Amino acid sequence: MNYVLGEKIGSGGMGVVHKAHHQGLHRDVAVKFLHAHLADDSEAVERFLREARLIARMDHPNIVRVTDTGRWDDGRPYLVMELLGGESLAERLARGPLPEAEAVEVACQVLEALSAAHREGVVHRDIKPGNVRLCPGGVAKLLDFGIARASAGTALSGTGSMIGTPAYMSPEQAEGKTAGPSSDLYSVGILLYEMLTGDVPFKAETPLVVLRMHTDRPVPKLPDRVSKRTRRAVERALEKKPDRRPADAAAMIRELRSGPTAETPPRPVVQKVTRERKPRKAAAAVVCALGAFFVTYATPVFDPVWTGLLAKSVRQTQQTDPTEQLGQKTRLVTQLKSKTIPYPTTSRAVRRRTPGTVLTPGTPGLEIERTEVVVGGGGDQKGARVVERVIEPKPEVVVRG
Repeated sequence: MNYVLGEKIGSGGMGVVHKAHHQGLHRDVAVKFLHAHLADDSEAVERFLREARLIARMDHPNIVRVTDTGRWDDGRPYLVMELLGGESLAERLARGPLPEAEAVEVACQVLEALSAAHREGVVHRDIKPGNVRLCPGGVAKLLDFGIARASAGTALSGTGSMIGTPAYMSPEQAEGKTAGPSSDLYSVGILLYEMLTGDVPFKAETPLVVLRMHTDRPVPKLPDRVSKRTRRAVERALEKKPDRRPADAAAMIRELRSGPTAETPPRPVVQKVTRERKPRKAAAAVVCALGAFFVTYATPVFDPVWTGLLAKSVRQTQQTDPTEQLGQKTRLVTQLKSKTIPYPTTSRAVRRRTPGTVLTPGTPGLEIERTEVVVGGGGDQKGARVVERVIEPKPEVVVRG
């Protein structure tokens, strides 16, 4: 023999796996042997050898490669596979659930492997964490096609028998019906559920009760921290009826990869909002029309009112003595003439008295809150005032300024 056996590195329902060294090629490989107690079982031997032939037909990066097969010196059948590093998904799940993005990626790589197998007419029928290897570099590989069924070949288990792992079996498998590609998708749904939560959805004390739960019980909801997209993909894969699941493995991959996961929230979609334009030109036209109406019709009505109010409040002052004695201080008072203006020119009152305004006895005096005064030269003295409030004068002399 060209192989030198090393330590045991794995075991399953069909056989045991040892590390070995190929003396001619000087490389390490994995050698899988059929269990000794199955060596005389012709059906088990045929299934074991068929696994080697099935894997050899599928050259895919997510499926373990088989490089050789035969019988060992003691007569046991064996097959030689590539030696994989990393750990099994079962070993990883022993430390807890996976982040959603990682779980989805592992599930998609398993589905890629199943897509290649299904194209070859091969149904795996035993998808579970122990049959998925997480290799260095983020590559997941599907192992153990020992109970795989070739749809175009002769089935080694007839209708009414159940082959698989109860926690991951589809409802049709639980009922003893023929498993198809959609059965593998259901098992991937269970696998993804476990990767997200750390546990399978159906657990019981006996395998028969678990199988009954697959057929009768609704799948418990995934936690809210899982994205809606992933929850929906898992729900679709775990439908009780095969025709309600995704059409094939490629369709399930599209559902899982159609958007970002909860760990990578979607980027906000910026929508261009078209605001309704305000009819500015129309509004300006309305304002102009109202202004024209006011000037044409309202001015003649209000003109006498404004004129009367201003005539009452703004009057010509008389010339007085340029100085007036107020206690110990003398202030210069200004001779001032004013004219009535027709309309006010301000919209708010500044509450202050006008400096230089003289109020004398017998002359109507004005208390003006805000006044603008423009004085011209010669006899043509001009005064423009904006009057906000008028107060009748007191009888005594008051100088404001």
